[in-house]
Amino acid sequence: MAGLRSRKNDVRTVAANSVLGANIIGKEMCGKGQVYWCSNIMNAKRCNAVKHCIQSVWEHQILPEDNGDICNICKDMVSQARAQLESNETQDELKQVFEGSCKLIPVQVVSDECIKLVDEFIPELVETLASQMNPQMVCSVAGLCNSVRNDKLLAEYKAKLPFKDSDCDGCREVVSTMRERFDKMNREDLMEDLLELCGRAGSLSDGCSSLVVTHLNTIYSHLTKFLRPRSVCDLAGICHAQYHRHKKPEVQIIHESSIGMLSSGGKEDLPCALCEQLVVHLRDVLVANTTEDEFKLVLRGLCMQTGSFKSEK
Repeated sequence: MAGLRSRKNDVRTVAANSVLGANIIGKEMCGKGQVYWCSNIMNAKRCNAVKHCIQSVWEHQILPEDNGDICNICKDMVSQARAQLESNETQDELKQVFEGSCKLIPVQVVSDECIKLVDEFIPELVETLASQMNPQMVCSVAGLCNSVRNDKLLAEYKAKLPFKDSDCDGCREVVSTMRERFDKMNREDLMEDLLELCGRAGSLSDGCSSLVVTHLNTIYSHLTKFLRPRSVCDLAGICHAQYHRHKKPEVQIIHESSIGMLSSGGKEDLPCALCEQLVVHLRDVLVANTTEDEFKLVLRGLCMQTGSFKSEK
């Protein structure tokens, strides 16, 4: 027993010395000054310099433009989180927005690091959101933009995807056409179309119609802000096979015909087959090879972005 206690004490001593050593090293690094403090949000927190870095460096720093997929997901996340912040959301609610968006990052190791960052640095991230930092700068200090490592990991990931660039381009072209059609609609047109869809919902028709009438302005504003080709196609898995690989979609864009396209007069509906394909594909992406907790996390992240009716069951 004495030997066992002695070994336990030795383990505790080693662990304590490791923590002490890490703290000493951290303090020594912090002595290097602003260049070290403001290299990323982790160092800024470690050196108690987050406010200094925001006000003296990050709000004024200009970075090369990064339009990579991971960076774009992060910039969208920042824009959505800032909208939630303006609505006086709690840190827990903002955390759900962040984690839901982190799940959309296609490279698993980066997605996991993103979630860990949110778990450990949510107060500091909120400070960056409340500042005048541009979204790319927020994402850069979080390690998601202007990262050579992430660019390399993303390139390796894309090389293994079953989808070709033409599939992704075709999806974005279809959603762009949908966006163009939406931009020509007013709120009354949108309500008429949505109520028509609700009329096909069987026993859910009345509830669907009630939600449309009650939250029409929120729905319209949300579509105005978030109906974007890249976001829709990434989430659908056409550009980012987030959870598992899928066979090539059967519906293709053929410019010489009306398949997958609206007529020049804008009167034809988007083909039902295309819509069904996208819905089925999205369902597969979110469900297959995804745990219940992961699925709930994605849904919560999406619900947090739906404005005033996010609490509807």
